Amino acid sequence: MFVRSVSFRLILFSTAWIALALVVGAVALSQIFRTHVEKSFDKALNSHIEELLSFSDVVNGKLVMPRHPRDPDYLRPLSGWYWEIAINGEPAMRSRSLWDQVLNLEKMPRPE
Repeated sequence: MFVRSVSFRLILFSTAWIALALVVGAVALSQIFRTHVEKSFDKALNSHIEELLSFSDVVNGKLVMPRHPRDPDYLRPLSGWYWEIAINGEPAMRSRSLWDQVLNLEKMPRPE
C-alpha cells in the first residue's frame, strides 16, 4: 500500500534525479579540472621553453647561453626539472639539475 502512495513515488523519483545529477556533476567537474590542469601545465612548459630560447644564441657557429633560466629547480641536482639543447642529436647545453646525465629522447613519452 505504501509503495503506491504519491509521496513514496515522489521521494523515489527525487532521489533518482538527485543521484543522476550528482553523477553528471562529478563527471563534468572532473573533466573541467583535468582540462584546467593540463592547460596550465602546458602554459608553464611553453613559458620555460620560450625562456630557454630567448637566453640561447649562436655566436661564431657555437651555441652560447649568457644567462640561464631563473627557476631554481633547474639548478638543484636531480630535481626532476631538466632541460637540454641538442644540435644534430648531440647535447650542446643542459641544465645543472641534469647533473652528469644525458636525456634519452628515444625513451621519452610522446605527446598524443
